[in-house]
Amino acid sequence: MAEWREATLQVPMRVRDAVVRMSDEELRALAEAGDPFAQFEFGVRLAHNRDRGVEGIEWFMEAASQGSIEAAQQIAMIYLAGAGGVERDRLAAVAWLQVAQAMGDWTAMYPGYNLRREFSREELMLLDIFESELLQELNRRHVERTGQPLPYRPRPGTDQLLDPGDG
Repeated sequence: MAEWREATLQVPMRVRDAVVRMSDEELRALAEAGDPFAQFEFGVRLAHNRDRGVEGIEWFMEAASQGSIEAAQQIAMIYLAGAGGVERDRLAAVAWLQVAQAMGDWTAMYPGYNLRREFSREELMLLDIFESELLQELNRRHVERTGQPLPYRPRPGTDQLLDPGDG
């Protein structure tokens, strides 16, 4: 995640511009080869197409599984707005904001918190399960690709386990 952001910032502007100017076919080939920046850009192109938002989400998921916090944020925004032919889903949007937060984007907690206040107790339980499943899926993809678990930063306090024997 931080590595992806740092790598993205280190990509020379001329390379980023070249990726943005690629044809859909060229960009898809680069995305399929595993380039996270190309996966993100291809996801952006698809998400802004009226009927291809679901396919865009899949490419954002690939980039997120390589640590792209921005990709998780984009998925949240797609669900929040109902863009690209994807049905509006506040629960999925907040779950993806929480994934972005777990990956290290602490600013994601503010819009997520405001939206969470509108949920029932049952929806909050579903939300936490959904977030956990999303993180497991991203981790599975990351392990499949690299052999290493997806690095993420748990919410403050959740990384401290209590030992019942310490009582």
